[in-house]
Amino acid sequence: MSSRLSTASVFSADNLSSEELFRLLVDNIVDYAIFVLDPEGYIVSWNKGAERLKGYKRDEIIGQHFSIFYTPADLAAEKPSLELRTAKKEGHLEEEGWRLRKDGSRFWANVLITGILDEQGNLIGYGKITRDLTEKRLSELRHRLLVEGVQDYAIFFMDPNGVVTSWNLGAERIKGYKPEEIIGKHFSTFYTPEDRANDLPKKVLHTAATEGHFAGEGWRVRKDGARFWANVVVTAVRDDEGTLYGFSKVTRDMTERKRLLDTIQHHSHELELRIQEREETNAELEAFAYSVSHDLRAPLRAIGGFAEAMREDCFANLDERGLDYLNEITNAASR
Repeated sequence: MSSRLSTASVFSADNLSSEELFRLLVDNIVDYAIFVLDPEGYIVSWNKGAERLKGYKRDEIIGQHFSIFYTPADLAAEKPSLELRTAKKEGHLEEEGWRLRKDGSRFWANVLITGILDEQGNLIGYGKITRDLTEKRLSELRHRLLVEGVQDYAIFFMDPNGVVTSWNLGAERIKGYKPEEIIGKHFSTFYTPEDRANDLPKKVLHTAATEGHFAGEGWRVRKDGARFWANVVVTAVRDDEGTLYGFSKVTRDMTERKRLLDTIQHHSHELELRIQEREETNAELEAFAYSVSHDLRAPLRAIGGFAEAMREDCFANLDERGLDYLNEITNAASR
């Protein structure tokens, strides 16, 4: 809460009472619309924040009913009177919703209405504080629309205990549950009996909480009991002070990739076996060739030797045909 009224200017007037100082402070606050209603809801005070936020000058709005700020839908639902009754009964009411400015434009308002009682406990009016949270609301809407519209990823949030608190279209498509069927249930519903027996869901949350996130792959279970191979990222969600208030979870269905990799690995294994068999066969052939070569070398050497001896000793007794046969024997033995 900020004010354009300086401290020096407020406390320079010694003759002002604490009530008057407080009224000056409230009147000059510009980031919050602060005003007072009578017991029926008519406006009896108006600060600079209200003028800036809602667009009305003080003399334009004093005496008007505060329902002037509500949308037609809220007026039809009698929301203004319901809020005053709640604030009167409970002592205060806080809520958020769309409100109207003087020019008809809408803004997202955080509203606090507090009953004002006199010394005897009688209701004499209401204090109303309004903040403009339009940018925050639009940012949340854009984020929600983005998340809810994603269909290729299951994106949802869980509380610190792992209970599902939100559910997008991708989660519905991948896991098979409607939002009303799964919100409020523990995320271990998606795990296989083996993984639940091994406390894997608990380990996942513990890792995400201590390390900031958990990433992994494994089999998960759809609503109909069918299994799919999931790539999962669980991230701890903390506030500015580091307090854990939940987890976000993003899941991709990688079943087709898993099957393809399994098929490739299967074929790779079969190929390795065939290569091994081929290498064993080649080794056997090499051993056989070596054995044949070794076994034939001695008799062939003898054949070649005797052929050369016959050439030397019997050359004169051999005709041309005999010499041709002798050459064929020598050449064949050499080959």
